[in-house]
Amino acid sequence: MPTPDALPRWLDLRDGPAPAGDRTVGGQACRTRAGLFAEFARALAFPAHFGANWDAFADCLRDAVQADPVLTVAHAEDLLVAEPHHLPVLLDIVSVLAQTTAPVTLILHAVPPSTQLVARLHAALPR
Repeated sequence: MPTPDALPRWLDLRDGPAPAGDRTVGGQACRTRAGLFAEFARALAFPAHFGANWDAFADCLRDAVQADPVLTVAHAEDLLVAEPHHLPVLLDIVSVLAQTTAPVTLILHAVPPSTQLVARLHAALPR
């Protein structure tokens, strides 16, 4: 079974609720790709012209992390659970940003801590 300590440097999995904050993404709203786009747009104040596709998401996320490189997701156990084939795309976008743009950190808070989430993350991470 993969462990949280084997995750890449830019990805941090934490037990317990996320601290309240304006830029906290609610994982419960991110069960689908459409929900993820809407919730990230809300939490990170994406511009009104955000096109709700992965390319536009990557562009808006790049701009958002230049202002604040820490992305926090509450209830990460719900992240893309209804459309798990999109999780590798999300993680690839954050990985590329972490390697090319800014020292991004994606903090995933899970309540309760989930071995299933760890396994999903390892399966979805870019190789």
